[in-house]
Amino acid sequence: NNLQGRNTRVAVVLIQRNAPIPPGEDTQVSERVAALCSACDLSAKSLFVLPFTDHMANLNGYTTRLENAFHELAQNYYQGEAKRVKSHKEFLNKSLHQQFFVRHQFKIAFFSEMRQDSHSALKHYKQAYSLLTEIKQNEMNILEIKIVAGFINYKICHLSFRLSAPLDAISHFRKHIDFFKERAGNPELAFEHLAWLSKQFSVFGDLFDEAIKNGLTAIQTQHPGFYYQQSANHSVIRRQLSEGLCHHIPPDTVSFNPLEQAGNLEYFGQRPWRQQHQGDKPPDQAKENSGILALQAQETMVDHC
Repeated sequence: NNLQGRNTRVAVVLIQRNAPIPPGEDTQVSERVAALCSACDLSAKSLFVLPFTDHMANLNGYTTRLENAFHELAQNYYQGEAKRVKSHKEFLNKSLHQQFFVRHQFKIAFFSEMRQDSHSALKHYKQAYSLLTEIKQNEMNILEIKIVAGFINYKICHLSFRLSAPLDAISHFRKHIDFFKERAGNPELAFEHLAWLSKQFSVFGDLFDEAIKNGLTAIQTQHPGFYYQQSANHSVIRRQLSEGLCHHIPPDTVSFNPLEQAGNLEYFGQRPWRQQHQGDKPPDQAKENSGILALQAQETMVDHC
């Protein structure tokens, strides 16, 4: 029952301990197979027998056939899921459902990745990123937008490196930073923005380093060390901002209740005290102030070294 409505593909593999009997020579086996498929509501094409005896010399052949069969099932499943998501587009209004457009493009890209179609995945991740940057930004949603943008940027850069297009990866990363570098959000939490910037450079440095290990040649002006250095520079600025913004807040005098749901967020980047809030003003200013104080107090406990 838990699989209903999920378009899940089910396959059954029977491990046969006895030597296999040539097809068609045992009617009883055929009847039992038909009964099993009927009981499980399973297509005969999704039932596989894996002979496994002490004298099996061609086990690799059977496992290869299983692998190919499962690969085909997975390909069809993810292709169907992508089509299902695309079909939702006709019910959406771009001006009213911007977040859904981003989400749908991300899903289609992810399903393309699962199908190992990197070019299609990259195209849809780029569309998701472009749509995300069109969303009107304010202090209430800028952190969420930046967090999601960071995820999508990672996917775009990772796939670009993998598709032997390092210049595209570098170019997109630069545009990513240029677009968001001045969008700090609440000035009382400016250290969060520097932490985000530091993370972006660090992650891109990791992707660049991985690409070099896979054969990419670095040059003097473009190499992972440059991005790691930028990450460190932003960490230093974060520490300086933290000292200025948070030095007056002893952690033991602040209530951390506004952050108690921080580990149970439904959506990345949202504030735990106002989850799913869509307005451009805080719904409860007192809670907002308490949340800011709690985040500042939390920052004083971060080791910036």
